Amino acid sequence: MILFPNWHTRTSIAGLLSFSTATASGCIAWWRLRNLPTIAGSIAWVAALESLLLLDMAVNGRWILHENMMQFALHQGFYAQRRGIQIAGLTILIAVFAFWTVILFRRLRGRRSATIAAWSALLSFGMWCVELVSLHAIDAVLYRKIGGFMVIAFVWMVLGATTAISLQLAANNV
Repeated sequence: MILFPNWHTRTSIAGLLSFSTATASGCIAWWRLRNLPTIAGSIAWVAALESLLLLDMAVNGRWILHENMMQFALHQGFYAQRRGIQIAGLTILIAVFAFWTVILFRRLRGRRSATIAAWSALLSFGMWCVELVSLHAIDAVLYRKIGGFMVIAFVWMVLGATTAISLQLAANNV
């Protein structure tokens, strides 16, 4: 496996820049708020999640994992029935996302910028999961090209910018 296998596409470069910007912003915000444990822990969580997404983007981890899952399904003989499994997986993902959203809203009550940053990071992770599940109908939308970029690149850019800006606003508003 070649390290950094996908740095040659506009879409992957957009993802790398988006996740690195969000990671750097999270680290800066955490450093500024490290003495306030109520919010510093949440910001550290966001920075850690964004750094894992950056690492995944750099080594193409979700597609390696997806390929392994696909090969397992082929060998077990249930690849043809994967659509039901994919829909069940996405349903579970939505339930987990809703659960964590409620927890974050309660924990960060009154801290709008920190809540938005955490929500954006959760959405970024949710998009990672959606890509991992790779339901064809969703892939048809996310991997369609617009102006040399895939739609997923715009999603990453919006979520990365939202996370980065919200983290800095959260650090400024304390």
